[in-house]
Amino acid sequence: NDYVSNALRAIQNNVIGQGVRVQSQVSRVRGRGAGKLDSVLNQSIETAWNRWGRADSCHTAGKLCFSEIERLLVRSTAESGEVFVRMIRRPFGRSPIPLSLEVIEADYLDENFNGSDIITGNTIRMGVEVDEWQRPVAYHFWKLHPGDLATSGRAATQARIRVPAAEVIHLFRTDRPDQTRGVPWFASALIRLRHMTGFEEAEVIAARASACQMGFLETPDPQFEGEEIVNGERVSSFEPGQIRTLAPGERFVPFAPTRP
Repeated sequence: NDYVSNALRAIQNNVIGQGVRVQSQVSRVRGRGAGKLDSVLNQSIETAWNRWGRADSCHTAGKLCFSEIERLLVRSTAESGEVFVRMIRRPFGRSPIPLSLEVIEADYLDENFNGSDIITGNTIRMGVEVDEWQRPVAYHFWKLHPGDLATSGRAATQARIRVPAAEVIHLFRTDRPDQTRGVPWFASALIRLRHMTGFEEAEVIAARASACQMGFLETPDPQFEGEEIVNGERVSSFEPGQIRTLAPGERFVPFAPTRP
């Protein structure tokens, strides 16, 4: 839907823009410059951050830089209602820092997995395992995206993996207590948007029909002759601004839609 697509772009541009950046403000604690900003150290910190934010370092797949990850997270939260970030504690690419981010689509979390863990006694709600205080303990993800099963030929091997909550950042907007999953921001408007799309399409078709001179020819002679006979019916074409002369006894009945 064009309106939703533009709204998602606006959300990305207004929340993230070119990316949330780091501005280090470490002060000196000793010496003559105590209490003042340590420009050398701050520059080193910001340089190290920018280097880690490169696509091959901060993203496990090596495709997105940190600002692009931020834009994707905000868009996914609005579009799908939630998104997951798994922190992988090992270096990737050119980075010596043992940390990289894996962006996980909401479809990977098994929403039909509910019940209780026999060993820990924790409750599992829509793939989210919580303790007695409703704190997330673990997340149960599918190994394969559910949409890939039809083409992968590995439906029989589909299985879940349990990822501790300490490794996962779960982004979603909380609308009620004890909520474990997010709701797409456009959920309440989807039916209206679908009706609006159908309404616009119908109006465009009606406008195009109104722009053409259309109608029917009535004749007292039931027998047609000539080259314009198809399946026992005479076929006539009309173009805008065209003036035609009717045969004796024929009458033109116009078709004039009153829309839009």
